[in-house]
This record gives sequence, structure tokens and C-alpha cells, in this order.
Amino acid sequence: MAQHIIQQVQSGIEGRNEAIQSIYTDTSIRNAVIGTLVKLGCQEIDAKDHFTDAIVSFVKACYRPGFSISSSLTNYLIGTAKNIWLKAVTKSNRQRTTIEYQPVTSEPPIEDHLISNERKLLLRKLIDHLDDACKKVLLLWAQNNKMKEIATQLRYKSEGMARKKKHNCMKKLYSIVENNTQIKKDLSTL
Repeated sequence: MAQHIIQQVQSGIEGRNEAIQSIYTDTSIRNAVIGTLVKLGCQEIDAKDHFTDAIVSFVKACYRPGFSISSSLTNYLIGTAKNIWLKAVTKSNRQRTTIEYQPVTSEPPIEDHLISNERKLLLRKLIDHLDDACKKVLLLWAQNNKMKEIATQLRYKSEGMARKKKHNCMKKLYSIVENNTQIKKDLSTL
């Protein structure tokens, strides 16, 4: 059966689509793959996604020269889905470890606080020269919001508009620095 499906996928778009449809709707294959993942501790909703990803992976593999399956298609898809799930779990654990790890640091010296406060004051003074729209865009951007999020929050028509607005605001900021000798001097001392 597996060899027949591989040939069907390789036969062209129509054959590939029929093969995908037959695999996806085959309840015995579907239940075997999803059931195995759930037994291993995967959430059912994730298991369904991994089943779909396993089918995509199988279809891509069909186009590799000399590709064949030595086991049943069901076992191949179970193995593929398990690998996809394990990679997702490993990645999730790595990210969680990175996020949860916070090194213990000693309190920074008072000089750092003073310099930091001076920078904040200078930054506020600089930003006060901008209009409200620029202040909002740059504040959201400084908070690491994505341009798409900025566009949504500020009701711009597109992500590109938000990017252009940020660019123009940064140009204004640079212009303010270039044209104001006191701010330029203050920046050079920090």
C-alpha cells in the first residue's frame, strides 16, 4: 500500500491531492497516529497538528530520489509524528529554561543609577520635541512590539505604514540631535 501511495504522490498534483486526502481521512491511520501521541503525553489538539505535519513530511519525502518505506505507512507516519512532537517538546523545554533562568546579580553601583537617570532625562527631553504620534510609535517600538502589533494598536492600515512612520520619526529624532548643540553635547558626555 505504501509504495502505491508514494507513486500516487509522484504522479502529479491530482494524484498527490488524492493521496493526501485518502491518508488524512483514513480513520485507522489517523486514530493510530493521534492515539500513540496522546498515550505518550501529547495534547490531543497538538497530536492532530503533528499528524498533519507528518503527512506533509511524508509527501515531501516522496519526491526524494529512491524514497521507499520498509514498514507500513501507518508506522512511518507514527514515527514521523513522534519525531515532530519530540522536537517541539525539546524546543519548548529549551525556551522555558532560557526564559526561567535569571542569573543572580549584585546591585549595580550608584554611579550606574545616576548615569541611567541622566540618560532617561535626556531621552525624555529629546522625545518632548516629537509630536504625539511619533512618541507613541517609538514607545511601542522601544517596548519590542512588532510592527504588525504597532500598526494594529495605532490603527495604521498596514505594517508597512507603521514601519514608515517609525522611520520618519527616527529621522526627526536624528535631526533634532544634529540641530541642537546642547543635546548633542549632552549625548557625547554619556
